[in-house]
Amino acid sequence: MSLEAFGWDHFFSQQLSSDEQDSGIPARVVAMHRTSLVVTEGADEYDVALGGRWFQDPSEFRPTVGDWVLLAEGRDKVVRLLERKSVFKRYSAGPKRDIQLLAANVDTLFIVTSCNDEFNENRLVRYLALAQEAGIMAVVVLTKRDLSNESHRYVERARKVSGSSVIECVDARDSDTLEGIRLWTTKGQTVALVGSSGVGKSTLLNTLADRELQRTEAIREDDSRGRHTTTYRSIHRIEQGALLVDVPGIRELAL
Repeated sequence: MSLEAFGWDHFFSQQLSSDEQDSGIPARVVAMHRTSLVVTEGADEYDVALGGRWFQDPSEFRPTVGDWVLLAEGRDKVVRLLERKSVFKRYSAGPKRDIQLLAANVDTLFIVTSCNDEFNENRLVRYLALAQEAGIMAVVVLTKRDLSNESHRYVERARKVSGSSVIECVDARDSDTLEGIRLWTTKGQTVALVGSSGVGKSTLLNTLADRELQRTEAIREDDSRGRHTTTYRSIHRIEQGALLVDVPGIRELAL
């Protein structure tokens, strides 16, 4: 599989010097661990440890999921981080306001919320603001329409605070209801899915991929939420050609 299938284009290739084109190996970060990365160069995946120098810099200058990096010839070391097209990040609550990078080089952000008591306008506004700050197109995806007799009211509530953003109301388990959002899941496009735990992000990702990429669990009757299943960020390439990033549920969301 080619680098282009993972989103490589002229924006990134033009950053390489002639020497780097000859000896360096461009690769995309598809998963993160505490002190290492999982990267792909198109055909294979490799675990690459992050050297100590990367932890001397602020976290925003370290690789994250979706980044493009240059590997040494032995594929055992990250030589440098390429300039990003975009980066989706959050700020921690409190006075320190630490930055946590969630995904880099994202083309579209699916803000996933649901047609039940989980829906929260203030949270939606914060996600939209973070997407705007990152220069990423946001699509609001309302899930669990099949479990609500008033899904249209949630669409109206979302529309009041979402400006010109596209709003799609779906049953995450029903592929036929996802045709609207498939417009953003074409070849080489990177889409990040964000939202609270239990809103159906993993189910949505599995249905878009037409196979189980993330484990899901049944909805809890007492609070209308599914159980949180995603514990780390990773990129999944689906048959349609898009690259999907399922971001774990965020407990606190500050601007």
